[in-house]
Amino acid sequence: MLGYIYSAIALFTGTAKGYCGKKISEFTNKISDAIHISALRMAVSAIFGFLFLLLQGKLSHMGLNAAGALCVLWSAITNSAFVVLWLCCVHSDAYMLVEVALTLGVPIAVCGSACIPALNETLRMNSVIGMQALVIAAVLMQGYNRRMHRERLSAKELLLLIALPISSGLADLSQKYYVVSVESADAAVFSFYTFLLSALILGICCVLQKQQCKISNGATKKILLYTAAMAICLFANMYFKTMAAAIMSSAVLYPLLQCCSMLLSLAMSAFVLKERPTLQAYAGVLIAVIGIVIINLK
Repeated sequence: MLGYIYSAIALFTGTAKGYCGKKISEFTNKISDAIHISALRMAVSAIFGFLFLLLQGKLSHMGLNAAGALCVLWSAITNSAFVVLWLCCVHSDAYMLVEVALTLGVPIAVCGSACIPALNETLRMNSVIGMQALVIAAVLMQGYNRRMHRERLSAKELLLLIALPISSGLADLSQKYYVVSVESADAAVFSFYTFLLSALILGICCVLQKQQCKISNGATKKILLYTAAMAICLFANMYFKTMAAAIMSSAVLYPLLQCCSMLLSLAMSAFVLKERPTLQAYAGVLIAVIGIVIINLK
């Protein structure tokens, strides 16, 4: 029961994070903009994570062994890629296409958990069938995106959409590996170091890139407000998802979260973002939900 409570909190904070990210994406005309905004978001999340550890009296628990440091590095790299890719994708594509594309990260987390001996999980035939349904759903949603934007996906947009679930699935897998392989694993410590290192990685990218962020001064206040809210939701999402990963198997946790996230995102895109889902969109979401349910069968 506790695992489902953690999952529910992660789900709702993830949806809130998605809404803030969609609003921020309106100002990310270039990848350089997304990198700058993501670096700021990760830095704020790291500050919030440190304060959380301070209030819990866990500053003495912040040490990392070799395995923990490796997991944090893995998590930081994949999460850095994910936040930038997500902003770029939701800027140019329909929100629900991005959400359904993220379901393709579920097979990565599930298959990865089966392939890594330390995680001791098995890949069942129903998981393979469910994954095929997710691919069909993603193809259907590409057609929906074309109707929304009146154009085909460009090669760049397609590559971004392929890279997005890969980064998401690997990020989820890093959480699972951390809670299983690291003795005395602490979700708060893992989240703090992930965001701190992600902020450093993206900060270095900001310095090295040739293009500077060109966001207007008028949009700065809105971006800061949404970024602060998004950073808090991002930390809560990672923290509670990591807590749930310590209790629930990958084959249950990640499909469940993605399935419920899609349903909430469908409602948000229709009633808040005014995307007006078509019959094709509903079909794509339905097939994706069926695929996730099949993966989740015992």
